[in-house]
Amino acid sequence: MDLLSPRAIALALIIFVLSTLDAIFTFVHLENGASELNPLMEQIIQSGFQSVLGIKSLGIGLVAWFLAIHQNFKISFYGMHVLAATHIALLAYHLVCSYLFQVI
Repeated sequence: MDLLSPRAIALALIIFVLSTLDAIFTFVHLENGASELNPLMEQIIQSGFQSVLGIKSLGIGLVAWFLAIHQNFKISFYGMHVLAATHIALLAYHLVCSYLFQVI
């Protein structure tokens, strides 16, 4: 049986944490007058914070875990890196917006 590498586990956890922070920052920005550009997420946001947290945190977390389980396939391992980099860039965007608009 193959074991998950420490790197795959770390990437999956990083992706989960960053997607959770994305959900939290999204609500902070929305409460301060921002608007959601993604029409699908706009509908989910209408359902409440728990729905958004479930989709963004658990949904993306499950995707990351699925990719981690398939770590021996290059496409999965690269996919985890792309997903982590995308969420790092998204968190940086949230932090810049928070600084510029004095949200936090």
